[in-house]
Amino acid sequence: MKKTIMGLIAFSAVLTLTACSHKSTESADTFNQSTTQTIETGNIKGKKDTENNALEWLGVPYAQAERWQAPKEVDKWDDTFDATEYGEKDIQFSNNEVVGSENELNLDIVRPDTDETDLPVLVFLHGGNNQTGHAQEIKGNTLANDLNAVYVSVNYRLGALGFNPLDALKTGSDEEESQEIFATAIAPLVVEDGLQPTEEDAKNWLLEDNNEVADYLKNLSADRLAPLMGNAGIRMSVFPHLYKDGTVIPEEGFETETFNDVPLMLVTGTNEFSLFIASDERFAEDFNSGDLFQDEQKQAEFDYSRNYGGQLYRLSNGVDSARKLAGKYNSDIYISEIFYGDDSNVTPQLASTLGAFHGIFKAMLQTPSNYAAFIGEEFDNDGAKDMSSDFKAYLKNFLASGNPNDKNLVNWPKWSEQSEVLSISATENAKDIKAATDSETASDILEKMQADATLSEGVKNELNTTVLSGRWFSAPLDEIYSSQEEQVVKN
Repeated sequence: MKKTIMGLIAFSAVLTLTACSHKSTESADTFNQSTTQTIETGNIKGKKDTENNALEWLGVPYAQAERWQAPKEVDKWDDTFDATEYGEKDIQFSNNEVVGSENELNLDIVRPDTDETDLPVLVFLHGGNNQTGHAQEIKGNTLANDLNAVYVSVNYRLGALGFNPLDALKTGSDEEESQEIFATAIAPLVVEDGLQPTEEDAKNWLLEDNNEVADYLKNLSADRLAPLMGNAGIRMSVFPHLYKDGTVIPEEGFETETFNDVPLMLVTGTNEFSLFIASDERFAEDFNSGDLFQDEQKQAEFDYSRNYGGQLYRLSNGVDSARKLAGKYNSDIYISEIFYGDDSNVTPQLASTLGAFHGIFKAMLQTPSNYAAFIGEEFDNDGAKDMSSDFKAYLKNFLASGNPNDKNLVNWPKWSEQSEVLSISATENAKDIKAATDSETASDILEKMQADATLSEGVKNELNTTVLSGRWFSAPLDEIYSSQEEQVVKN
């Protein structure tokens, strides 16, 4: 029995790897290194990447689907499928424009150009809040040989076109709250098309279960649907895309005791919120122009939001998730926290802006990085290169065995209730990787926020409620303000 690993990089952009076992279906002792291979649906022709000693098959269809319908198996083809070009991304509203095409269900496959069989498999599900993103965010060509693994990256349906629970479509869950949000978002289009006189009427009409609504939704232009929820910014209330349907996600959510119980790796940056705060409407214009860093008050507000949001986000990605699993999850959990980017002596550009930001691990996995605009040359030193090399070595070991350790690496301890983590950073000249603990709780962070004297209480409350609240990670903060609102109502 050989271990095969599936890696998931979730929309939170915490790197999450899970390990599972299966028997190899390979019948040959060696892999045929031809660029033409046969899969269930027919022959596919890929190409060799001689620079990276890799083989790749790109844009391969893995399913087919009509709008808002369950995916079906791909029809078999007679001719050889050309898998030499990247597949189209799914339609989305990105950088203020609609890009991609509807129902693009395709994936890329990259493997070392060797004859070795039974390699572990790393599957990349791109981030983007289930609204944006594409399979090519991590291409895999510079990664497959470092990990000695098959790398698979997936394009999938996004936004309102990927997640729609309205009754008229007959594919909705019982989340009535979610239906209200989708109906509210689509209602302006109904009024625009003259089908209902007001948005309230349109919303109520969209909530009806009838063929007229279904036909309207199925015939709407994808270009009009794609931008509807582009303002979510990891706010669950704007785009509630985690439906507890009992099939994909248990009805009881994270409180379940039913898991795919396999070795688990969680990797997070220490400044996970910085990218989101930099694009928040309160700060985006001044951040992009640089004016924010010339204004002491704006800088203080930005720092407060970035720092405490990042701390809460870090916990949510790592140790808090492990704490929720304690006593219910039997397999080993490994957590690491990437600090590289926070030290102004090593990375002055990053430290003053984004720090160890959301997705910083990507710059450790591939060259060139798709975050080049953020990181500049701050990974172009011996320390960062050694750090990245060891990070990939941990991943390689975990893919092969479910344990990231070997004798040449600093021991990465298994997480337990003693809160063990691996701290990952570097100086300009050397890696700085060490076993550590992260015993901080959300309550500890909230106490620090309360004691913070860099801003007035009024400004802090405003930032807490308008910038930090309602986010993926902000439940502990939201509970405080919800209880305060309830108390006001009672009084």
